[in-house]
Amino acid sequence: MGGGCASCKKICRHLLHARASRSRPKVQRFDHYKINALGMNNAKVLKFTLRGIKVEKFTRKLILTALCCGLCVGAAQASALYNFGYTFTGVPVGAGTTVSGSFFGDANGNLITNLSNISVAVNGVNFVGSGSLFGSSFDPVLGWRTGGAVVSFDGTQNNFLFVDTNYPDDPNMWVNYIYGIADFAQVTTYSFATGVSASDFNLPMTNWSVTPAANVPEPESLLLLGLGLGCLYATRRKKSMVK
Repeated sequence: MGGGCASCKKICRHLLHARASRSRPKVQRFDHYKINALGMNNAKVLKFTLRGIKVEKFTRKLILTALCCGLCVGAAQASALYNFGYTFTGVPVGAGTTVSGSFFGDANGNLITNLSNISVAVNGVNFVGSGSLFGSSFDPVLGWRTGGAVVSFDGTQNNFLFVDTNYPDDPNMWVNYIYGIADFAQVTTYSFATGVSASDFNLPMTNWSVTPAANVPEPESLLLLGLGLGCLYATRRKKSMVK
């Protein structure tokens, strides 16, 4: 019995020590740096130390600058801006209707994935919600599903639905959409706002185009660049305070 009480006391001491350790603020040494890279879906943390590297302070600063800039530049290049366009042949309806727009995405071979900041215009008139449209996709078994939109440069692997609601999960009624499903050789668009409707069936994607736009970073990449510059400023200020 006595041994049991001693064990309980030992466990309690460990728990109290662990709780105190979690609540105690961590003190970072001057020669330790921590950079948080904020992404679309998760947070990546790069932690490194210059303690133990026997170099001059100026060299340390150069190393830190290179790492900060490399982190920001690498993140900024993760996604690129692309313009797309399509002209309907009109089989069965909507001959001459033109669709244009843009999106950010990650290119890998013929495919562009992780689409964001999607904008669409039909005959020069912007969709409702253009610039923040949702990208859904089609599953042969499950049907339409949210997310997963994929675009290809030649159109042969297109699987996307650009729409102003998070279809099909959002119960609100959509206003306008365009979808392209390569497996069905089909491109269709419709807009309640303008009354424009067009569809092409079983036609080669010769009227489809995707081209890289000017190298404009995503808003998230601009944020990362700002974080990098802030990191450099904080390091310089801390160094002057130590002096």
